[in-house]
Amino acid sequence: MLLLHAQAASFANFESSFLLVDTGANDTTVHYKDQIWLSDKHLISTGRSKLIKPAIDVQPFMTSLRYFPKGAKNCYQLSLYNHKFLFRAGKSINVILMDGEIPFISSLEATSLDKYTYTHHPLYRLMKNGTAFHLLSRTNYGGYNRILPPWSGTDNACEERLNRYWTPKSVPGYLNYSFSVDSCIGMYYENRAPDTVMRTFIVPPTASDSIFLSVDFPTNDPQSTYFVFYFLDVKKSRTINETRKVDIYIDGALKSEMEIKDGIIYVVSLYPVLVQGTANVTISPANGSVLPPILNGMEVFIARDLLQEKIETNDFESSFLLVDTGANDTTVHYKDQIWLSDKHLISTGRSKLIKPAIDVQPFMTSLRYFPKGAKNCYQLSLYNHKFLFRAGKSINVILMDGEIPFISSLEATSLDKYTYTHHPLYRLMKNGTAFHLLSRTNYGGYNRILPPWSGMDNACEERLNRYWTPKSVPGYLNYSFSVDSCIGMYYENRAPDTVMRTFIVPPTASDSIFLSVDFPTNDPQSTYFVFYFLDVKKSRTINETRKVDIYIDGALKSEMEIKDGIIYVVSLYPVLVQGTANVTISPANGSVLPPILNGMEVFIARDLLQEKIETNGGLKMIYSFIVVLGFHVFSFLILFA
Repeated sequence: MLLLHAQAASFANFESSFLLVDTGANDTTVHYKDQIWLSDKHLISTGRSKLIKPAIDVQPFMTSLRYFPKGAKNCYQLSLYNHKFLFRAGKSINVILMDGEIPFISSLEATSLDKYTYTHHPLYRLMKNGTAFHLLSRTNYGGYNRILPPWSGTDNACEERLNRYWTPKSVPGYLNYSFSVDSCIGMYYENRAPDTVMRTFIVPPTASDSIFLSVDFPTNDPQSTYFVFYFLDVKKSRTINETRKVDIYIDGALKSEMEIKDGIIYVVSLYPVLVQGTANVTISPANGSVLPPILNGMEVFIARDLLQEKIETNDFESSFLLVDTGANDTTVHYKDQIWLSDKHLISTGRSKLIKPAIDVQPFMTSLRYFPKGAKNCYQLSLYNHKFLFRAGKSINVILMDGEIPFISSLEATSLDKYTYTHHPLYRLMKNGTAFHLLSRTNYGGYNRILPPWSGMDNACEERLNRYWTPKSVPGYLNYSFSVDSCIGMYYENRAPDTVMRTFIVPPTASDSIFLSVDFPTNDPQSTYFVFYFLDVKKSRTINETRKVDIYIDGALKSEMEIKDGIIYVVSLYPVLVQGTANVTISPANGSVLPPILNGMEVFIARDLLQEKIETNGGLKMIYSFIVVLGFHVFSFLILFA
């Protein structure tokens, strides 16, 4: 698999609006009409480069390649910002991965379509932000036995200017025609079709016949698709009664009806079109048509939500998915993080820009609110992963008597990226369960909440997009100290240094730590507790032991000795509680030193199936939770009610 990962920057410096990458090349090279092809060595950190000697004559940039003998995912990181792009990998040799074969790429090309988008010829006008459209076919019907070069517009401005390949196709059973057209007629219409495409077409043998085409898709799963049809009538000497009217059907459903007048290009764009397996396209003479239907060209794309692709391929920026709810477009904030608009993820609610009274991050200045309906759903497609979700930041999803629920941001972190043998993440959280965060506390902490992206500035700090709330507990001593840099990252749940360098301790060695945890209801609840300990009395003697017993509601849950310089993480699940849980950390038998506590997390566990039944299809999100998916694709709904 080859992934293209976009970050914020300008596309303005690309030659003729093209980005041309000679993958595997050592240096920048110049080929074909003085095109500048960049080396990919600064765009990717994986793979190996290789020069080849093709058996056939190819362009010079096809004589080098990059191949990927290791890893299931290899990523090119490009700097793109608020544009519509056409990407192509390879040419005659493309990215390939089959049984036992090694994926490779010989070239990578990107075209900014915005440069050519004007009022008189919009480009792929139904393609909206936040979506990738994977080309399935681009066909020049009735075309010559020659593929139109993607840079033919370099020699002739009336030909291809957008770096697309058009494949010629003669269809058995139909008449294939070619003719002359007014020079550059295509450039004045939608999608700027080249003259070569618009001067050929297919037509059925009689006026009453239809054109029948089948389009095979790679899987039998339901797919959202984008169809484009190109028509140009050339019977300029026809009488006023010789009308050409067509109806376009896909899988028997009428999608468009139109009259094709002479000398005018008609471009019909259809999106979204839901198909499954094979799509049957029929172009029929409409009622009152005297002339048979024609077809010059057709493009078919498979539409994929970028958010969905990022989730399914685990392609988050630092494993994050960031949604700026209520925003109109993708935006860039804080350390070049890309925040996606939510407008393709939800069909209800209204967006609003606000002016906060306090200084907040820019993504907190837009929100989506829900004045109607008891349930409003964000639909995400997740695939066999463990995720941490959070709604909002300083303003969260709220619904009280008479108030309107709203959300200002939605964030997801794939925890799998950071899960290795030496530091498993929330190891007792099993498939098919959502764990709703009740509290995440940094005991003895400073009077400052640890930012969830602090690890971007310091790798020893928070890397999993969690908020840790500092808390000084009256009646206990609050300590802070220095720790070995990044000690937390080598232990379960990867606690940040800021959390592990503070703790609370009772005033005497015989005292216990008593904490109460209040739950939102008095109903019995299955919960998940995590306790974090780090002993810092490195100068203690061999007899100065620190042993603790952990009780919840009077029941002994864990007993352990805490040795110096080692982080201990105690995870307890399931723990049944009701109303309020009383936590006691006591000195165990034989302990000389008092108990300590650095941090604690408490989650409420909810079975996903139970939540889907109770909410009629989703999960109710209060603030933050971790969800573990153990099945193929889960249609994930976050509810506000």
